[in-house]
Amino acid sequence: MKTFSILIAILFALMAFGFTDSSSTTETFRVGDVQHSILSPDQFRSLPEGENWLPLDGGVYASLKGINLNKTTLATKFGINKLPDARGMFIRSMNLGRDDIYSDPESSRSVGEPQKGQSNNINNFRYTWQSAKHGTITIPNNGEWSGHISTGKGQNGGRKDGIQIQKKGTETRPNNISLFTYIKVN
Repeated sequence: MKTFSILIAILFALMAFGFTDSSSTTETFRVGDVQHSILSPDQFRSLPEGENWLPLDGGVYASLKGINLNKTTLATKFGINKLPDARGMFIRSMNLGRDDIYSDPESSRSVGEPQKGQSNNINNFRYTWQSAKHGTITIPNNGEWSGHISTGKGQNGGRKDGIQIQKKGTETRPNNISLFTYIKVN
């Protein structure tokens, strides 16, 4: 009898607070929110409320589909009528006053403004040998070896020493996954 009473109490508690089904809950997004998805733009826009979202592609998709960005809530209420182009880009949060080793050194950038890639790896190498020979070696970006620079003859006419430098890969990047990026415009 005691077990039955506990079950009845649990049942009434669930009825009082309602059952929740995670598949029936909807998330609330605001205009200007950004969302990542594995769905293509056409698939994403076919979802309920999908017509309120556009890819962050600089407006290319909107132009192809005849969508007037000037008539979106993003434009009429907030004055943003040009979408940033996030294709192939990593998202970097704004500094918002942060000024330490983790902050964006280009702190004056605007929201949505792209930033050119940069590597803190060696791009050029300057050498000096026997104070008479010196120069700069430019390191190719395509993974090829730089030109060979000879340091001259070794002692007693022996071998010539030299230097070549090579970059690995064509960019500096972390491990990553590619996804579509969308912004809510209405």
